[in-house]
Amino acid sequence: MLCSKTDVATQTRILDSDGLGEIFIAAFLLTGNVALAERSVMNGIAMTGCASSFEALLHATIRVAVTAEMWAGEPTRGDRALAAPRLPIELGRLLLLPDQLRQCFVLRVLLGISRGRCSQLLELDGRNLEHQVVAATLELASIHARENR
Repeated sequence: MLCSKTDVATQTRILDSDGLGEIFIAAFLLTGNVALAERSVMNGIAMTGCASSFEALLHATIRVAVTAEMWAGEPTRGDRALAAPRLPIELGRLLLLPDQLRQCFVLRVLLGISRGRCSQLLELDGRNLEHQVVAATLELASIHARENR
């Protein structure tokens, strides 16, 4: 279902109070790129239709954000330095992680998505996914320790 520009603008206003900003931040943390995050949210809106729920839009946006084909030709670290100061320091540290570690951590820990669903979205087996989450957690602790020396 395609939405008119008016429908998308209306949907954006409705979701803003219910968490459109949260969906964008999730997309940004998954992609590490403001332009890709924006594209993910817009494609999520297009996929779910103009009357979608917060959860439906979040899941559609996540599917788009982790799709490898979307990343083709896009620099993933391009605007992280500009956007990171606008995030709480803890979320900014996530941007220092390699892409796969960051995506695993964001999906499993921050968004609380099930192991099975994360494995499916990221095309990883469950054991590898959990190893990536542990590695991300250890790396975040290391980053925190280095910053506090």
